[in-house]
Amino acid sequence: MHDVVVIGAGAAGLSVAAELARAKVQVLVLEARDRTGGRCRTLDVPGLSVPVEFGAEFIHGPAEATMQVARAANLSTIDAPQSRWLRRNGRLQQGNELFEELSHAFGRIRLPGKRDISFATLLANRGKRLSPAVKSMARMIVEGLDAADPQRISAGEVLAEWQGDSMSGDRQARPFGGYAPAMRAMQAELANGGGEVRFSSAVDSIEWRGGRAAIGGKRGDEPFEVSAHRVVIAVPLGVLQAHAAIRFDPPLPEKHREAISLLASGPVVKVVMRFRTAFWEGIANERFRDAAFFHSAQGRIPTFWTALPVRAPVLVAWAGGPKAAALAGLSRDALVAIALADLRSLLGIRRPIEAELESSWFHDWQADPFARGAYTYVTVGGARARRQLARPVDDTLFFAGEATDDEGEAATVSGAIASGLRAAREVQASIRR
Repeated sequence: MHDVVVIGAGAAGLSVAAELARAKVQVLVLEARDRTGGRCRTLDVPGLSVPVEFGAEFIHGPAEATMQVARAANLSTIDAPQSRWLRRNGRLQQGNELFEELSHAFGRIRLPGKRDISFATLLANRGKRLSPAVKSMARMIVEGLDAADPQRISAGEVLAEWQGDSMSGDRQARPFGGYAPAMRAMQAELANGGGEVRFSSAVDSIEWRGGRAAIGGKRGDEPFEVSAHRVVIAVPLGVLQAHAAIRFDPPLPEKHREAISLLASGPVVKVVMRFRTAFWEGIANERFRDAAFFHSAQGRIPTFWTALPVRAPVLVAWAGGPKAAALAGLSRDALVAIALADLRSLLGIRRPIEAELESSWFHDWQADPFARGAYTYVTVGGARARRQLARPVDDTLFFAGEATDDEGEAATVSGAIASGLRAAREVQASIRR
């Protein structure tokens, strides 16, 4: 009989488990994969000066929860430049001014009345004075950055995000060496406190009553069951939404089920490509030598970014939302071919660049049964959904994960870590009662 069982060893699950272990609470983590990190997955490639990140890569904004982990483990971060180039009117132009214009324009927009609407409806109804370039950029950001369908995402949530910190001024960084060291640091904290992670342990049922739960699943092909007084569910939203992925007996309360239905797990396609040289730095008289991002609203894969400030022959190809959904099910090779064609068009390169490519990496998070999507966004009418999903149930079930963050960092690693710290405080409070 464990004090606490945490389901999921991603950033949120490791965060709550490490915090509880520090407080001398007996904790066991059940992880379906054979590794920690969840939607953070880092690969170190010999001879490459930057890590390959299959999933999360950036640190957005102040990210205090992430920085707290980094400081405790003596991990460094590196600021990422945000020099943006945008293909407009047939040529590649500086895009930072357009980002500033967009931020300023949406800083003045208000929702009509108290009724929430979709972002697409907001653009149609309130975007008449916006230039076509600004509206195109707005859609591209919502689809790419939020991994959202403009027809479904809450306009209120988008405006709250954009009317906070300026998008162009918001700090963006990377953990030096990728996210893997941070995950290892939290796992070490757990181990130091006497906790453990059991890998390849996929949970499929939770039978619970006040103060007691039986967690069932399979470890490899063998069924298992463990008991606990409290359970922290730290799995991605897509897993909670999947029919019968985890069966709750009794079912979750109606308000929790409604909250789950008002959130969406956005699709993302991310392909990391290593070339012989950083050839884009030398074209157009080295005009793009210090470019961090390239965008084209017309591309099937609309965004590419470099490894700056580290100079490495690496480009990341990125699509989110409907454009990512349109690429669903394609193989890595097919996605690479699309990425190379879009990159040539975006940069205005006429010669073939396939021979420049040395290697590529891709993970299909949508098809991954333990992720079922990249990260979350709020659909129309779901303004309180994250807060509701985060609420404990009968001092027995607790929830963590970026989908439950209601402090402005949802859909980020820092939001996941912060949600774990919040869930740990809730568990400790329930123990003291």
